[in-house]
Amino acid sequence: MSLNASLLEQAVADLSDDQLWATPGKDSNPLIWILGHATASRDSLLGGLTGSRLGLPWFPAFARGAKPIDRAQCPPLAEIQRGMNEVSARMTAALAAQNAEMLERPSPVQLPAADGTLRGFIAFLSFHETYHVGQAAYLRKWLGFPGMVG
Repeated sequence: MSLNASLLEQAVADLSDDQLWATPGKDSNPLIWILGHATASRDSLLGGLTGSRLGLPWFPAFARGAKPIDRAQCPPLAEIQRGMNEVSARMTAALAAQNAEMLERPSPVQLPAADGTLRGFIAFLSFHETYHVGQAAYLRKWLGFPGMVG
């Protein structure tokens, strides 16, 4: 998860506002949305681990299936990055506090590819985030920037 956060930070580094909002197709998400979505997803993971979320007011705009966010209503990149840093710190501490018995608790939500445990919930959201890191890497290359790894 720390690698993903680092890669997402790298994906948006040195991009103009227009580049943050660029998409290769009309139904594609821009990089800024991917970062906001990853941040809100980490908040879901935090909630599943602790029962408490950071719950920033802009998180619902980045939920799966949400109406595409209007550029004028989107929080600035710096605010999304602050949210990512704060939720990541809390999530990392919550993950470190888990033990084998805790990981066998039931998942807080049903997911399509999890084993029904908190461990499966964590694994699913980790894979989900990594999928979006791949999207971010693709978009950055599509914008003409070098690859993020290697």
